[in-house]
Amino acid sequence: MTILLTFMLGLSAALAAAAFYWKYLADEATVAFDLADFSTAKKRLQLSLPFGLAIDCCLVRQNYVSCSLLACDLAFFFFLSLLATSDAFENSYLTVLLLPPLVLAFSRHLFLPLNPAGALSALLLLFLLAGLAFLEKMGSGDVWFYAIIAAALSPLAATRTLLAGCLLCLLVNFTDWRLHEPLPFLPYLFIGLGIQALIF
Repeated sequence: MTILLTFMLGLSAALAAAAFYWKYLADEATVAFDLADFSTAKKRLQLSLPFGLAIDCCLVRQNYVSCSLLACDLAFFFFLSLLATSDAFENSYLTVLLLPPLVLAFSRHLFLPLNPAGALSALLLLFLLAGLAFLEKMGSGDVWFYAIIAAALSPLAATRTLLAGCLLCLLVNFTDWRLHEPLPFLPYLFIGLGIQALIF
């Protein structure tokens, strides 16, 4: 029963993020095209299902003794899903959307102690990612996402998320030789977050 409830909560958070994106943030031309094409609901579900499963994996790993922490985590994952949805369709997101997950990331530590495991390696990796973003080899949004995961969960979880996201991106795009085109990496990072929560 608890797993079913967790699944419903995770999927609801991802669907709510997709609905919010299409209602308020999506480019007008994109929305008009998708509505004319009658595939908007299908596209929402295609993204929301893996995002919802990623959220579920993260929620199941926590032993919630406080409804406040659960509410904080649901809001946190809602905003992460919103960032990933926006990146999937536009290869970018509004910078202001970073503020709520950053605040929520630190708010989690009102309920849980900070886990510093892997902090040094994660910090070095963060500088490496920032350098790649500066050279325009990687989006700065991906670097912020990594930093938010490190602040909210743990530096080690952020590093595992990055590795899982990279492997997933390689597997999905292995046969696509148009890799000179920019790829939205945030969806892979978000699903990688769920994979690392499931495995570790």
